[in-house]
Amino acid sequence: MSFSISKLIVDGNQIVVGLDWTYTHPAESISNQHMLLKPYGNTSLAEVTEAVAIGWLEEQLAKQDPPVTAKSLDEQITKSQSDREYAEGLVTYTSDGSGAYAQS
Repeated sequence: MSFSISKLIVDGNQIVVGLDWTYTHPAESISNQHMLLKPYGNTSLAEVTEAVAIGWLEEQLAKQDPPVTAKSLDEQITKSQSDREYAEGLVTYTSDGSGAYAQS
């Protein structure tokens, strides 16, 4: 399971202020945009590699309340998959008007 960065958001001073990220899990992926916490620092755009941006992302997500980590994202994806599978197995029964129910 890993993060990747698809876009950097840069201000007029060529400082990265945000990024679009994806977390990939064997079952599915989660994508979002993260605006970096201020102060942004002074790393120039030319010095920002994907590894640097992922480091910033992981550090800042871990500071959120609750913390967002690879483990918590894995748990979220597993729960989401389990919830979907459960919902797909639900069957509706409709009243036939006489107090009995039949599968719809």
